Amino acid sequence: MQNNNLPNPTKDVKPFFLGFLAEVQGQWDQSKANEFRSILETKGFTLSDEDFKTGLEQAKVHFHDGDVHLFICTGKHCSPKFQADSDNEAYQSFQREYQGKISLTKCQNHCEEAPALTLRIKKDSRLFIEWGEASETKNVLDFLIRASKEGSLAID
Repeated sequence: MQNNNLPNPTKDVKPFFLGFLAEVQGQWDQSKANEFRSILETKGFTLSDEDFKTGLEQAKVHFHDGDVHLFICTGKHCSPKFQADSDNEAYQSFQREYQGKISLTKCQNHCEEAPALTLRIKKDSRLFIEWGEASETKNVLDFLIRASKEGSLAID
């Protein structure tokens, strides 16, 4: 019999776990985990200790999957600011040239500075926030392309 509280995509809790992992750059302490669990409860997700731990571990595995992995926040503050316009040359270039995995998350907890995304390359990760203007968007997308191709966040 299926446990209805177990983290799974049909309950839409996995994107919240991924958002948390992106927020904490893949590492957390018990205090941060407790804060996150409280946030989940306010959103209607009441998980057993075992299911919460499983959700964290599954998200950690997903966070570290691949050498290059981009996590795009689709929370209510970020999503409207990060709508890929198919006519926008910067987005078209990004879609052609970016070399890595892409995962959609829920809130990465930077709502005041939306939009937010996190790029992880190997063991390093970097958060990008407050880049909603067209020129900033192009610069961020260009950086993501270059970093994904070079396999490093340490590019000029």
